[in-house]
Amino acid sequence: MNNLSKVVLKLLKHKTSSPYLRNKIKEDPAQKKLSMPLGFSKGFTLIELLVVVLIIGILSAVALPQYRVAVKKAELTEAMIWAKTIKEAQQRHYLANGEYAQDLQDLDIGLPANCTLAGLNYVCGKLKLRTTQTPSVYVYTRNIGVENYYKENLRLCLCGQDDPIGQKVCKSFGGEIYHSGETMYYTMP
Repeated sequence: MNNLSKVVLKLLKHKTSSPYLRNKIKEDPAQKKLSMPLGFSKGFTLIELLVVVLIIGILSAVALPQYRVAVKKAELTEAMIWAKTIKEAQQRHYLANGEYAQDLQDLDIGLPANCTLAGLNYVCGKLKLRTTQTPSVYVYTRNIGVENYYKENLRLCLCGQDDPIGQKVCKSFGGEIYHSGETMYYTMP
């Protein structure tokens, strides 16, 4: 056993004392970059991590409400397009028949294939469409909507009084504010 350990030690000495290996270690720049003084380790400090988390938190706090407003604005724009389409179809129906249609199926527009009748409303994905007796069309999506009157040529943006995002969206389209119960009405140009 003693002889075996002597042989191993001799081989190890021979490898480390080899001029080829010594030159290879000295010339290797990656080896020099990886060596660090004792007491230091690679990685981020706790303070650096906390600063990064704080910055991400601030950015998300600022960006998330703006994202919600943009999504609601896009949904309201889609509702406005449908309200205008139905209004124009109702006006054509009135010119042809002398009265407004009580059902959206009677109009010369094609409702999307995913529309289903639920009471007085046609539910088409996120949108709900309804004609009323007043003659107007009411199109709404997620607590915000558009009411478009045929005769008076009036268009309103509707949102709840407790919905600040809906109020921002309606205000962005301009017009005046009218309060009625729990609903806020904004006229739209």
